[in-house]
Amino acid sequence: MIATCPTATPPGSTSAICRSERARRRRPGPRSTRRGVAGRTMPRGPSLTAEWVCLLRALERSRPEPQRILDDPLAVRFLRPSLRLVLRGLAAPTTRRLLPGELGYLPTGLFADFVAARHRYIDDALVAAVGSGIRQVVLLGAGYDTRAWRFAAILGDRPVWELDFPPTQARKRRILAQQRDLRQDRVRFVPVDFANEDFAERLVAAGFERGHRTLFIWEGVSMYLDEGTVAHTLRVLHALGGPGSVAVADYWHAPLGHPAWVTAQRFGARLFGAIGEPLRFQLDRVRAEAFLARHGFHLDERVGSKSLAARYGQGRRLLYAPLFLTHATAV
Repeated sequence: MIATCPTATPPGSTSAICRSERARRRRPGPRSTRRGVAGRTMPRGPSLTAEWVCLLRALERSRPEPQRILDDPLAVRFLRPSLRLVLRGLAAPTTRRLLPGELGYLPTGLFADFVAARHRYIDDALVAAVGSGIRQVVLLGAGYDTRAWRFAAILGDRPVWELDFPPTQARKRRILAQQRDLRQDRVRFVPVDFANEDFAERLVAAGFERGHRTLFIWEGVSMYLDEGTVAHTLRVLHALGGPGSVAVADYWHAPLGHPAWVTAQRFGARLFGAIGEPLRFQLDRVRAEAFLARHGFHLDERVGSKSLAARYGQGRRLLYAPLFLTHATAV
Protein backbone atom coordinates (compact mmCIF):
# COMPACT_ATOMS: atom_id res chain seq x y z
CA MET A 1 0.00 0.00 0.00
CA ILE A 2 1.35 3.42 -0.97
CA ALA A 3 1.59 5.91 1.88
CA THR A 4 -0.45 9.07 1.40
CA CYS A 5 0.63 12.68 1.88
CA PRO A 6 -1.39 15.51 3.43
CA THR A 7 -3.12 17.76 0.89
CA ALA A 8 -1.75 21.03 2.33
CA THR A 9 1.95 21.03 3.13
CA PRO A 10 4.81 23.52 3.09
CA PRO A 11 7.01 23.23 -0.04
CA GLY A 12 10.09 21.89 1.77
CA SER A 13 8.34 19.30 3.91
CA THR A 14 8.83 15.56 3.50
CA SER A 15 5.15 15.18 2.62
CA ALA A 16 5.40 17.75 -0.18
CA ILE A 17 8.51 16.07 -1.50
CA CYS A 18 6.99 12.60 -1.43
CA ARG A 19 3.83 13.90 -3.18
CA SER A 20 5.97 15.45 -5.91
CA GLU A 21 7.90 12.21 -6.28
CA ARG A 22 4.76 10.13 -6.67
CA ALA A 23 3.51 12.54 -9.35
CA ARG A 24 6.81 12.02 -11.17
CA ARG A 25 6.42 8.24 -10.91
CA ARG A 26 2.93 8.40 -12.47
CA ARG A 27 4.28 9.93 -15.67
CA PRO A 28 4.34 7.45 -18.57
CA GLY A 29 7.73 5.93 -19.06
CA PRO A 30 9.60 2.70 -19.74
CA ARG A 31 8.79 -0.31 -17.66
CA SER A 32 11.31 -0.77 -14.82
CA THR A 33 12.21 -3.31 -12.19
CA ARG A 34 10.95 -2.98 -8.63
CA ARG A 35 13.21 -0.64 -6.76
CA GLY A 36 12.83 1.94 -4.04
CA VAL A 37 13.73 5.42 -2.95
CA ALA A 38 16.28 4.40 -0.35
CA GLY A 39 16.70 0.72 -1.13
CA ARG A 40 18.17 -1.34 -3.87
CA THR A 41 16.44 -3.47 -6.48
CA MET A 42 13.95 -5.53 -4.55
CA PRO A 43 14.68 -9.27 -4.41
CA ARG A 44 11.86 -11.71 -3.77
CA GLY A 45 13.50 -12.99 -0.59
CA PRO A 46 16.30 -11.86 1.73
CA SER A 47 19.08 -10.05 -0.12
CA LEU A 48 21.99 -12.30 -1.05
CA THR A 49 24.29 -9.35 -1.77
CA ALA A 50 23.72 -8.11 1.79
CA GLU A 51 24.96 -11.49 3.01
CA TRP A 52 28.00 -11.41 0.75
CA VAL A 53 28.98 -8.00 2.10
CA CYS A 54 28.57 -9.47 5.57
CA LEU A 55 30.87 -12.33 4.50
CA LEU A 56 33.57 -9.85 3.48
CA ARG A 57 33.36 -8.14 6.86
CA ALA A 58 33.71 -11.52 8.56
CA LEU A 59 36.65 -12.43 6.30
CA GLU A 60 38.53 -9.32 7.43
CA ARG A 61 38.53 -10.74 10.95
CA SER A 62 40.59 -13.74 9.79
CA ARG A 63 43.62 -11.47 9.48
CA PRO A 64 46.04 -11.05 12.37
CA GLU A 65 44.64 -8.34 14.62
CA PRO A 66 47.34 -5.70 13.91
CA GLN A 67 46.58 -5.96 10.17
CA ARG A 68 42.81 -5.60 10.36
CA ILE A 69 41.11 -2.59 8.85
CA LEU A 70 37.83 -3.54 10.49
CA ASP A 71 36.93 -5.77 13.42
CA ASP A 72 33.32 -6.95 13.27
CA PRO A 73 32.99 -10.06 15.48
CA LEU A 74 29.23 -10.18 14.91
CA ALA A 75 29.18 -10.43 11.11
CA VAL A 76 29.67 -14.21 11.01
CA ARG A 77 26.46 -14.75 12.98
CA PHE A 78 24.36 -13.60 10.03
CA LEU A 79 25.89 -15.99 7.48
CA ARG A 80 24.00 -19.06 6.29
CA PRO A 81 25.84 -22.41 6.65
CA SER A 82 27.03 -22.45 3.04
CA LEU A 83 28.65 -19.02 3.38
CA ARG A 84 30.24 -20.03 6.67
CA LEU A 85 31.91 -22.84 4.75
CA VAL A 86 33.10 -20.33 2.16
CA LEU A 87 34.47 -18.17 4.97
CA ARG A 88 36.35 -21.11 6.50
CA GLY A 89 37.86 -21.96 3.13
CA LEU A 90 39.02 -18.41 2.42
CA ALA A 91 40.39 -17.98 5.95
CA ALA A 92 42.06 -21.41 6.16
CA PRO A 93 45.84 -21.56 6.80
CA THR A 94 46.16 -23.75 3.69
CA THR A 95 44.81 -20.93 1.56
CA ARG A 96 47.33 -18.58 3.12
CA ARG A 97 50.19 -20.99 2.43
CA LEU A 98 49.18 -21.55 -1.18
CA LEU A 99 48.85 -17.82 -1.75
CA PRO A 100 51.47 -16.15 0.45
CA GLY A 101 51.31 -12.62 1.74
CA GLU A 102 48.57 -10.34 0.48
CA LEU A 103 47.69 -12.78 -2.31
CA GLY A 104 46.23 -15.08 0.34
CA TYR A 105 43.47 -12.56 0.85
CA LEU A 106 42.59 -11.97 -2.78
CA PRO A 107 40.26 -14.86 -3.75
CA THR A 108 37.36 -12.49 -3.17
CA GLY A 109 39.05 -9.71 -5.14
CA LEU A 110 40.42 -6.33 -4.21
CA PHE A 111 36.84 -5.23 -3.64
CA ALA A 112 36.89 -7.12 -0.31
CA ASP A 113 39.47 -4.75 1.11
CA PHE A 114 37.47 -1.77 -0.08
CA VAL A 115 34.32 -3.09 1.64
CA ALA A 116 36.23 -3.35 4.92
CA ALA A 117 37.68 0.16 4.55
CA ARG A 118 34.32 1.63 3.55
CA HIS A 119 32.71 0.14 6.64
CA ARG A 120 35.55 1.38 8.85
CA TYR A 121 35.24 4.90 7.44
CA ILE A 122 31.55 4.97 8.30
CA ASP A 123 32.30 3.52 11.75
CA ASP A 124 34.64 6.45 12.35
CA ALA A 125 32.03 8.88 11.01
CA LEU A 126 29.51 7.47 13.48
CA VAL A 127 31.86 8.00 16.43
CA ALA A 128 32.60 11.56 15.28
CA ALA A 129 28.92 12.36 14.75
CA VAL A 130 27.99 11.21 18.24
CA GLY A 131 30.81 13.33 19.63
CA SER A 132 29.48 16.38 17.76
CA GLY A 133 26.00 16.08 19.23
CA ILE A 134 24.06 14.00 16.71
CA ARG A 135 20.84 12.87 18.40
CA GLN A 136 19.63 9.97 16.24
CA VAL A 137 20.95 7.51 13.65
CA VAL A 138 19.20 6.12 10.58
CA LEU A 139 20.52 3.32 8.36
CA LEU A 140 18.91 3.13 4.92
CA GLY A 141 19.07 -0.35 3.43
CA ALA A 142 20.73 -1.61 6.63
CA GLY A 143 21.21 -5.25 5.65
CA TYR A 144 23.18 -7.09 8.33
CA ASP A 145 24.75 -3.99 9.84
CA THR A 146 25.95 -4.49 13.44
CA ARG A 147 26.85 -0.94 14.48
CA ALA A 148 23.96 -0.62 16.93
CA TRP A 149 25.58 -3.37 19.03
CA ARG A 150 29.26 -2.75 18.34
CA PHE A 151 28.88 0.91 19.34
CA ALA A 152 26.20 0.50 22.01
CA ALA A 153 28.35 2.16 24.70
CA ILE A 154 29.04 5.20 22.50
CA LEU A 155 25.47 5.52 21.25
CA GLY A 156 23.99 5.42 24.73
CA ASP A 157 20.26 6.12 24.58
CA ARG A 158 20.34 7.62 21.08
CA PRO A 159 17.75 5.88 18.92
CA VAL A 160 18.93 3.86 15.92
CA TRP A 161 16.52 3.10 13.08
CA GLU A 162 17.18 0.42 10.49
CA LEU A 163 15.12 0.56 7.29
CA ASP A 164 15.22 -2.41 4.96
CA PHE A 165 13.27 -4.66 2.63
CA PRO A 166 10.92 -6.77 4.80
CA PRO A 167 12.28 -10.29 3.96
CA THR A 168 15.88 -9.22 4.65
CA GLN A 169 14.95 -7.51 7.89
CA ALA A 170 12.77 -10.43 8.99
CA ARG A 171 15.69 -12.83 8.52
CA LYS A 172 17.96 -10.55 10.51
CA ARG A 173 15.45 -10.37 13.34
CA ARG A 174 15.05 -14.16 13.41
CA ILE A 175 18.81 -14.51 13.80
CA LEU A 176 18.93 -11.81 16.47
CA ALA A 177 16.21 -13.63 18.43
CA GLN A 178 18.64 -16.54 18.80
CA GLN A 179 21.47 -14.33 20.09
CA ARG A 180 20.93 -13.84 23.80
CA ASP A 181 23.69 -11.25 24.07
CA LEU A 182 22.29 -9.01 21.30
CA ARG A 183 19.23 -7.05 22.41
CA GLN A 184 16.75 -6.35 19.63
CA ASP A 185 15.57 -3.23 21.43
CA ARG A 186 18.89 -1.59 20.54
CA VAL A 187 17.31 -0.93 17.13
CA ARG A 188 13.96 0.38 15.93
CA PHE A 189 13.28 -1.82 12.93
CA VAL A 190 11.25 -0.33 10.10
CA PRO A 191 10.37 -2.84 7.37
CA VAL A 192 9.76 -0.96 4.14
CA ASP A 193 8.66 -2.15 0.74
CA PHE A 194 10.55 0.64 -0.98
CA ALA A 195 8.70 0.02 -4.25
CA ASN A 196 5.27 0.73 -2.76
CA GLU A 197 5.76 2.67 0.48
CA ASP A 198 7.23 6.05 1.33
CA PHE A 199 10.20 5.48 3.62
CA ALA A 200 9.95 8.93 5.24
CA GLU A 201 6.35 8.33 6.30
CA ARG A 202 7.23 4.92 7.73
CA LEU A 203 10.23 6.35 9.57
CA VAL A 204 8.24 9.17 11.19
CA ALA A 205 5.47 6.72 12.12
CA ALA A 206 8.13 4.64 13.93
CA GLY A 207 9.04 7.58 16.18
CA PHE A 208 11.68 9.49 14.21
CA GLU A 209 11.77 13.13 15.33
CA ARG A 210 11.86 15.57 12.44
CA GLY A 211 14.28 18.46 12.74
CA HIS A 212 16.65 16.77 15.18
CA ARG A 213 20.26 16.44 14.05
CA THR A 214 20.60 12.99 12.53
CA LEU A 215 23.31 10.79 11.07
CA PHE A 216 22.03 9.10 7.91
CA ILE A 217 24.09 6.10 6.77
CA TRP A 218 23.47 5.16 3.14
CA GLU A 219 26.00 2.42 2.42
CA GLY A 220 26.10 0.31 -0.74
CA VAL A 221 22.77 1.54 -2.12
CA SER A 222 22.94 4.59 -4.42
CA MET A 223 24.50 2.72 -7.34
CA TYR A 224 21.38 0.54 -7.70
CA LEU A 225 19.10 3.55 -8.25
CA ASP A 226 18.56 6.05 -11.04
CA GLU A 227 19.81 9.62 -10.65
CA GLY A 228 16.36 11.06 -9.99
CA THR A 229 15.76 8.63 -7.15
CA VAL A 230 19.14 9.37 -5.58
CA ALA A 231 18.42 13.10 -5.77
CA HIS A 232 14.95 12.63 -4.27
CA THR A 233 16.34 10.60 -1.38
CA LEU A 234 18.86 13.32 -0.54
CA ARG A 235 16.10 15.93 -0.53
CA VAL A 236 13.99 13.80 1.81
CA LEU A 237 16.94 13.26 4.16
CA HIS A 238 17.52 17.01 4.27
CA ALA A 239 13.85 17.65 5.06
CA LEU A 240 13.80 14.97 7.76
CA GLY A 241 16.92 15.90 9.70
CA GLY A 242 17.34 19.55 8.91
CA PRO A 243 20.49 21.71 9.22
CA GLY A 244 23.46 20.08 10.90
CA SER A 245 22.41 16.55 10.02
CA VAL A 246 25.06 14.37 8.38
CA ALA A 247 24.73 11.99 5.43
CA VAL A 248 27.48 9.46 4.73
CA ALA A 249 27.07 7.61 1.45
CA ASP A 250 29.05 5.87 -1.25
CA TYR A 251 28.78 6.26 -5.02
CA TRP A 252 29.97 4.34 -8.06
CA HIS A 253 32.05 6.35 -10.51
CA ALA A 254 32.76 5.84 -14.19
CA PRO A 255 35.62 3.43 -15.02
CA LEU A 256 39.01 5.14 -14.83
CA GLY A 257 42.68 4.28 -15.06
CA HIS A 258 44.62 1.59 -16.91
CA PRO A 259 42.63 -0.22 -19.64
CA ALA A 260 42.93 -3.47 -17.68
CA TRP A 261 41.28 -1.83 -14.66
CA VAL A 262 38.55 -0.31 -16.85
CA THR A 263 37.81 -3.75 -18.29
CA ALA A 264 37.74 -5.30 -14.81
CA GLN A 265 35.37 -2.60 -13.56
CA ARG A 266 32.98 -3.09 -16.46
CA PHE A 267 33.04 -6.85 -15.96
CA GLY A 268 32.29 -6.38 -12.26
CA ALA A 269 29.37 -4.11 -13.08
CA ARG A 270 27.92 -6.78 -15.37
CA LEU A 271 28.10 -9.32 -12.56
CA PHE A 272 25.73 -7.22 -10.46
CA GLY A 273 23.27 -7.26 -13.33
CA ALA A 274 23.62 -11.03 -13.66
CA ILE A 275 22.47 -11.55 -10.06
CA GLY A 276 19.47 -9.27 -10.51
CA GLU A 277 20.80 -6.05 -8.96
CA PRO A 278 22.08 -3.99 -11.92
CA LEU A 279 24.09 -0.84 -11.34
CA ARG A 280 22.10 2.19 -12.51
CA PHE A 281 23.82 5.32 -11.23
CA GLN A 282 27.33 6.67 -11.58
CA LEU A 283 28.52 9.96 -10.13
CA ASP A 284 31.64 11.65 -11.41
CA ARG A 285 33.81 12.49 -8.42
CA VAL A 286 34.29 16.04 -9.70
CA ARG A 287 30.49 16.48 -9.79
CA ALA A 288 29.92 15.25 -6.24
CA GLU A 289 30.16 18.63 -4.52
CA ALA A 290 27.73 20.36 -6.88
CA PHE A 291 25.37 17.37 -6.89
CA LEU A 292 25.10 17.36 -3.10
CA ALA A 293 24.81 21.15 -2.93
CA ARG A 294 21.77 21.09 -5.24
CA HIS A 295 19.99 18.94 -2.68
CA GLY A 296 20.91 20.88 0.45
CA PHE A 297 24.20 19.29 1.56
CA HIS A 298 27.69 20.73 1.91
CA LEU A 299 30.44 18.28 0.97
CA ASP A 300 32.79 17.96 3.95
CA GLU A 301 34.98 15.20 2.56
CA ARG A 302 35.27 12.92 -0.44
CA VAL A 303 37.43 9.80 -0.16
CA GLY A 304 38.28 7.15 -2.72
CA SER A 305 40.28 3.95 -2.76
CA LYS A 306 43.68 5.63 -2.58
CA SER A 307 42.68 7.82 0.36
CA LEU A 308 41.21 4.84 2.21
CA ALA A 309 44.35 2.80 1.56
CA ALA A 310 46.52 5.59 2.96
CA ARG A 311 44.27 5.96 6.00
CA TYR A 312 43.61 2.33 6.87
CA GLY A 313 45.83 0.12 4.72
CA GLN A 314 48.98 0.50 6.81
CA GLY A 315 50.97 0.64 3.57
CA ARG A 316 50.40 -3.07 2.94
CA ARG A 317 46.83 -3.33 1.69
CA LEU A 318 45.70 -3.23 -1.91
CA LEU A 319 42.45 -1.29 -1.89
CA TYR A 320 40.69 -0.78 -5.16
CA ALA A 321 37.09 -0.30 -6.23
CA PRO A 322 35.40 2.18 -8.59
CA LEU A 323 33.60 3.80 -5.66
CA PHE A 324 34.08 6.78 -3.40
CA LEU A 325 32.46 7.98 -0.18
CA THR A 326 31.11 11.37 0.76
CA HIS A 327 30.62 12.91 4.18
CA ALA A 328 28.16 15.78 3.84
CA THR A 329 26.33 18.13 6.23
CA ALA A 330 22.84 19.52 5.68
CA VAL A 331 22.78 23.32 5.39
